[in-house]
Amino acid sequence: MRYEINVSKNGRHFFATAQRSITAKEEEAQKVFMALKERFYEDDGYKLALTYWETRGTHISEEDLFKA
Repeated sequence: MRYEINVSKNGRHFFATAQRSITAKEEEAQKVFMALKERFYEDDGYKLALTYWETRGTHISEEDLFKA
């Protein structure tokens, strides 16, 4: 799982955090989000969006891989 914060300016993409940036607890995402919010003001045209990404993998054996 990871969190991604996207920052737009005047409706256009400005930057986003990297996939490896916020991979821990929700509290970490809150801290980063608030730090960015304190620096990128809506009055200046900035908007922040937070996305939570969750991925899951399933182990398959070599035998199962070549069955199909």
